Amino acid sequence: MSLPDDFALLHGLAAATPPPPTLLRDRILAAARSVSFSFLMRGEGMWLPAHEAPVAVKALFLDSQDRLATRLIRFLGAGPMPAAALPGRRSLYVIEGALASDDDACQLVAGGYTDENPARGWRGEVGSLVMEFSQQAGGARRRHWQHAAAAPSVAAVPDGSVRPLAGTPGDACTFFVLSMHPNATLAEHAHHGVEELFVLAGSCEVEGRRLAEGDYHRAANHSSHAPTRTSDDGCDLLVGLRDPDRFEDLAHTV
Repeated sequence: MSLPDDFALLHGLAAATPPPPTLLRDRILAAARSVSFSFLMRGEGMWLPAHEAPVAVKALFLDSQDRLATRLIRFLGAGPMPAAALPGRRSLYVIEGALASDDDACQLVAGGYTDENPARGWRGEVGSLVMEFSQQAGGARRRHWQHAAAAPSVAAVPDGSVRPLAGTPGDACTFFVLSMHPNATLAEHAHHGVEELFVLAGSCEVEGRRLAEGDYHRAANHSSHAPTRTSDDGCDLLVGLRDPDRFEDLAHTV
């Protein structure tokens, strides 16, 4: 049989194959979406001690190629931050408590943010809770930080506002706090990179799951979110957008 005949035979078999039953199709689609979206609720996951610092660490995300990592760090005593999960660029957002740089050049309270490459030393007070985003990325030395009240919120969506932390839409690495009004809707949207959400306050519904304060959600690169809806109390989200396919741009993101 010639090669064109082989293709014709395969095409005929495909045309003769009936579409999968509705139940099977729904299961296939659900499995695909479970790969695209993951959730870790406040009471889930494991807090592990760090040998070099008086903290407990909860891993939220480590991609399959060790390019991106996300974790929560809780200070059990006053002391230093542990080393970054990955070398390269590290971004820290203070959820509770406070951080101070080892050289005392910078102090951050809840809502404060720092973005740096390479990572400097920090120390925290008892009870501080910090979100760490790290990524394997080279590039020039860079460092900046922002106090909680340093950047004003600007209108970004019809039913909310955004406080930029680092980067701008379309950059390889962008972080911001999204505040949505009560009973608001964020339209369906596609992701060009990994999108991560951490609920700082309030609650919302994402992909049919209700998320409240302390819950974490991740959407995979090239996935699409259905509309996100807030509850009667509105919602404040810490949002990270990182595109591992564009690491060459990370050194230029501010």
